[in-house]
Amino acid sequence: LTVTADETMTDVSLVNNIGVVTAGTPFTLGVGVTKKFEITLVAGAGPLIENTVNTSATLPVNTGLTNVLNRTATDSCRVEGGATRTPGFWQTHLDYTCHVFEDHLGGTINLGWKTLDTCAEVFGMFWANNARESDGTRRTKICQAQVIGSFQLLAAILNTGLDNGAVVPIDPKTGLSIITAMQNALAAGDFQEIKRLGGLLDAYNNSGDDIAIIDDDGTLQGRANPKGAKAIAAYTIADCP
Repeated sequence: LTVTADETMTDVSLVNNIGVVTAGTPFTLGVGVTKKFEITLVAGAGPLIENTVNTSATLPVNTGLTNVLNRTATDSCRVEGGATRTPGFWQTHLDYTCHVFEDHLGGTINLGWKTLDTCAEVFGMFWANNARESDGTRRTKICQAQVIGSFQLLAAILNTGLDNGAVVPIDPKTGLSIITAMQNALAAGDFQEIKRLGGLLDAYNNSGDDIAIIDDDGTLQGRANPKGAKAIAAYTIADCP
């Protein structure tokens, strides 16, 4: 934002939609003198961020002048997000999923209604039958929703374990991160909330699938191994009480 004075201006401050911006201490701006201001705002979600700043500068009362300068500046920038992977990736990459679970996340994941403490339980939740318990009996409607919601939530939590993982969005309804909101919904068995949040988690899990994973300890993601993942799966972890 650039301001040029048409009269000598003293004790100038600028006011916009984020409050008073003074660029340090109050200053004097002579006739024809130009001063530039940089205003920094948190970008929020990408990929393209556009921000408009509406700014006004008024003269001090002791000048006896009523000049008011109004200026608008608009700029945009592209925001690079972090890496994420879909549930299908985590479900099938046996070695890398276990690595992130054990070495990046400390070997425990809270799903609100279940706590996963082993890699076998992680894959048990990923590969669980949505419609039936591990003994073949049919799941209730709420139980089905909890298993389906856990599929998306589990992937999202694993995505937070990536060294360059994408920032988890805030749920506009609850004001919580979508991960925390889903944990609460699963714990409460809230069918409508589980369904609503599942879509938000799915969008998050797909948001950075085209960004290369950076693993600071040098571990490579390797090849998918769905047979191996299913072979170690502890399916009983997904059974409902």
